Amino acid sequence: MAVSAKKQTAKSAADALRRIQSELRGIVTDRGQVVSRIDEIRTSSQVDYGAVRREREQKIAQLENQLKEQTTHCRTLEFSAAQFRLAVSTQQEVVTELKAEEREIQRKHETADRKLRELASSRSNNLRRFANWMPTLVRRIEEAHRNGRFHAKPRGPIGANIRLRESRWALAVEKCLGIHCMNL
Repeated sequence: MAVSAKKQTAKSAADALRRIQSELRGIVTDRGQVVSRIDEIRTSSQVDYGAVRREREQKIAQLENQLKEQTTHCRTLEFSAAQFRLAVSTQQEVVTELKAEEREIQRKHETADRKLRELASSRSNNLRRFANWMPTLVRRIEEAHRNGRFHAKPRGPIGANIRLRESRWALAVEKCLGIHCMNL
């Protein structure tokens, strides 16, 4: 019995060895497939990474160039805007000066018109030559004289009592009377 038991043990050991060898062959085959797949992935990924890297570097370079162009364009626009603001400011000052000059001319024009109207009205009323309020003043003085408020009727304005033979002397007489009146 010992021999048959030993044969049985040897047979079961041989079966176990065949199973283990079969599993080992399967594991070695799997290992080879895994190694070849790893190598395949490495080679494909190295190629892809290199291409991706180059593509990214090209895109980065392109974006950097666009950034430089946009920065230059932005600086140009900022300079143009500053020049435009300066021109607008200068023109606003010119417009302000012109408006002030226009107001001054308008004021002078209105003053000249008023003097012209006064001179035109002084043709019909001799007292208006001296001022618009002079006829009213003379009338009130006459009323006050009639009411006895003056001992003697005041004479005036002095220019109303002066008659020139030649009108060319009018300016000289007016200047002399004006200077004389100022010294009083």
